[in-house]
Amino acid sequence: MLHRRQWLPDPRLISRSLRVAGATTGMAAAVVAAMIVLRPALAHPDLMGVLALFGVCAAGGLVYGVLGLVLGVLNLSELRFMMRRQAGARPAAPIEPP
Repeated sequence: MLHRRQWLPDPRLISRSLRVAGATTGMAAAVVAAMIVLRPALAHPDLMGVLALFGVCAAGGLVYGVLGLVLGVLNLSELRFMMRRQAGARPAAPIEPP
């Protein structure tokens, strides 16, 4: 599509994509490091293993979020806008299909 010039990414898309890739790489490094540190606890299928796995997942999510904010992948104003309720919206009933 690039060759036929049907899709031309703008500089913002390219920049944000590189920043997302950087945050993803940092998260992957943090998850690998946490798995190496918590290897003994992760080897056992008991409560400590489950808590260690939860810790690895939480650390990865936290690192990704922090790197996302630091690298400018997501701005706090964008996050607030996405989390704001729309005017007149009502919560869906649990039995209603989406």
